[in-house]
Amino acid sequence: MSIINNIENIESYISRMILNHIIDIVKSYKSKLSLNKEDDDGNEKIDVINIAEFDDLKSEIIAEYFVEELKSLDNMQLCYYFYKVLYNEEIFYSEKSKDAKYKMVQRLKEKLRNLVEDFGIDQKEFAIAVKIYMSEICDKIRHNNREEKNKK
Repeated sequence: MSIINNIENIESYISRMILNHIIDIVKSYKSKLSLNKEDDDGNEKIDVINIAEFDDLKSEIIAEYFVEELKSLDNMQLCYYFYKVLYNEEIFYSEKSKDAKYKMVQRLKEKLRNLVEDFGIDQKEFAIAVKIYMSEICDKIRHNNREEKNKK
């Protein structure tokens, strides 16, 4: 019980523990799994599932958890950075100087790099997380920002 009292963020700890357990289960599968089944006539048939399907599922699960970590960063700055990198489009911060935006991005990149290293995700998982983050967070912020400009 004293170990639990020493954990500052028990929710994060348990989420990470569950994620690690899921990853361990997925990794424990061999390259192919076969499931013996019978059809309606009683004839045996074999379905083969490739591990690639599990890898995709694992990547999706990890990416979903990482999106929650991304939400701990400044959402507008992160959306600005993602749009700049992916679409060469600057959204938000039109009032800031080029130098101020550069410094903001450099600080954000360092935080993002540390977060990726701490979480231990690969490129595929990161790409999925960015896609999810942009659709869940950035698109909403961008839409709300457009509505505010239209009201003025």
